[in-house]
Amino acid sequence: MLVVGLTGRACSGKNVVADLFVKETGWTSIDFDKLGWPVLEESHEELKALFGPGCITPEGTVDHRMVREAVYHDPALRKELEAITHPKIVAMCHLLTRQALQRGERAVIWNAPLLQRVHLDEECDAVVFVEASPEVRFSRAVKRDGMSRAQFEARERNQNDVDPATVSPKTRLFTIDNNGGDEWSLHRQVVECCAKIAKIRKDRQ
Repeated sequence: MLVVGLTGRACSGKNVVADLFVKETGWTSIDFDKLGWPVLEESHEELKALFGPGCITPEGTVDHRMVREAVYHDPALRKELEAITHPKIVAMCHLLTRQALQRGERAVIWNAPLLQRVHLDEECDAVVFVEASPEVRFSRAVKRDGMSRAQFEARERNQNDVDPATVSPKTRLFTIDNNGGDEWSLHRQVVECCAKIAKIRKDRQ
């Protein structure tokens, strides 16, 4: 099975690109952000020990905003949270990938913003890095999340390792420019990238 990693910094447009890949190829996309939500909900006791009981809402769910704000401003706390959640997310990713293989699927996309941080780039046949300038991403963050400049810059500091230069040399690296050009340009880049990735599969056969 061919494994394609898809990564990039927050608000670079990874989900848009992932959707285009799925439409173009029919491959299964595994969204790590979506895996992270149930993992947090399964980790109430560990989270309360780390953040205090206030991290759980009166309704009994994780206060995602409170947790997010706390780790933005405390790198050590972020690492402790990642030690709880990342192994569970990676295990679920591997399970879903095995299930896709058992269904006879030829390729999967790992849509993972922190692909390199959990060293999954080393397991990929190809990594697609979605690029967009800080100002473009900040504009999207304001529109999507109502984020302030200070919040955005704190998140940027926490993603310093999300960079094409940190992708494992063991895998093929492709980049896609998503700075807000027309939809046709983005689609064309995805089509061209798919053709190059298909060649990797052909070379492996």
